[in-house]
Amino acid sequence: MITMKEIGVLASVSQPTVSLILNGRGEEFRISEETCQRVLRIAREHGYEPNLLAQAMRTGSTGIVGILISRNSLQQIAEQHGLVQEIMQIQAAFLLHDQRVMLEAISDDDCQRLQMPRILTSRLTDTFILCQNFQDESMGERYIQELQKSARRIILLDDIITSIDATSVTVDDRKAGIDAADYLWKLGHRSFGVISCQERRSALELRMDAFQERIQSLSQGTATLHRVNLGDRWCLSCGEQTTAKLLQQANPRPTAIFAANDFFAYGAETELLRQGFRIPQDISLLGVGEWYGACNAKIPITTISVELPRKIQTLLQLCQEKIPQTRKKRELKLVGMLQVRGTTAPPPKQP
Repeated sequence: MITMKEIGVLASVSQPTVSLILNGRGEEFRISEETCQRVLRIAREHGYEPNLLAQAMRTGSTGIVGILISRNSLQQIAEQHGLVQEIMQIQAAFLLHDQRVMLEAISDDDCQRLQMPRILTSRLTDTFILCQNFQDESMGERYIQELQKSARRIILLDDIITSIDATSVTVDDRKAGIDAADYLWKLGHRSFGVISCQERRSALELRMDAFQERIQSLSQGTATLHRVNLGDRWCLSCGEQTTAKLLQQANPRPTAIFAANDFFAYGAETELLRQGFRIPQDISLLGVGEWYGACNAKIPITTISVELPRKIQTLLQLCQEKIPQTRKKRELKLVGMLQVRGTTAPPPKQP
């Protein structure tokens, strides 16, 4: 394998200059862009591999990103649903940008016992992207506080924990709720079901509250709106159970259902079809896009979603930023786009 000294000979620069460039400090020491690109090209062409442990000792940073994903999500990947597209595409994008990635699964039991990821103990990882959906915010708070003792930067993907000074990348939850309400109202719906999980999650609460407030504003308080909270937000069967309960309790029956996320929307679709309802002729259905499977449902689900490339670009930019000396809370809320698919239409005409 080529050494820094040999790279320096080929690039006509000194070994210390090569070291500075390969450690990302060329701009800091005012080394010309042309020289930096020449050294990087030669290193790449000759398959240079840095000693990451030595690099960490010199600079305090390896540039490796750790992605933590829940074991539940890995099980969903094995069953061909869940976060497979999102996680795999994030990994691929980082690798294509010459950003090393390490992936590890953590379970709810790990979080409860504050069991830290093995890749943390290697001291090779500077930044962690958490795709772990904690059972509740208090568990997430305790786990992240413990992780922060060793991790230099933590990024939460598709989640917010209000009490933690960490960076989060998520859909603009309030605007998603408002946009969903505006769309269903313009279609002509005046009777709504709202389904969410039993846990009080700040992101989901924002969506639901914004939807309800907007509908009440548009209707001047005359619209019928029935809300049911039941089960775990990441369990497909809970969407079915919540929808079954909604149909039992709501009178009159809603002509449109707004689901807290696409998992619930998928379960709602399954239950509606099981009970013999036509979608969207009898009941329209709309979710919020945190799940790739929504577009692959039997009837593709209309959703408010953030395109995955925008999420990936935001994550890449965050990971390329210099890690600040002190932590501060940052909420990067990406505006979702309405993706109209097969589950929404005007309400059925009254006889």
